[in-house]
Amino acid sequence: VDFLKLDIEGAELAALLGCGGWLSPATITTVQFEYGGTTLDAGKRLRDFFDLLIPRGYRVAKLFPGWIDVRSYDGRFDNFYYSNWVAVAEPESR
Repeated sequence: VDFLKLDIEGAELAALLGCGGWLSPATITTVQFEYGGTTLDAGKRLRDFFDLLIPRGYRVAKLFPGWIDVRSYDGRFDNFYYSNWVAVAEPESR
C-alpha cells in the first residue's frame, strides 16, 4: 500500500492498531490521519500515534498546504485542534 488515508472520526488509532504486523514501512509506505476533538472523544492523544508509528520505522509530520513539517513529539501538540498528520516510512525501512 503506497498511501493509506484515515478519516474515521476518532477511530484512526484503533484502525492502525488493527493493522497489527501489516503496519510497517515494508507494507504501508505512507499513512495520513486526522487529529482533533474526536481523538479526545476516543480517549487518545497525538502522543499515542507517535508512540505507535516511530518505533515501526515511520517519521511523523504535520501537513500544511504545500508542505509537511517532520516533527519529534512535543506535549504542546496535544491541543486537540483539528489537523492532518502523515507518517512516512524512513527510507532505510522500505
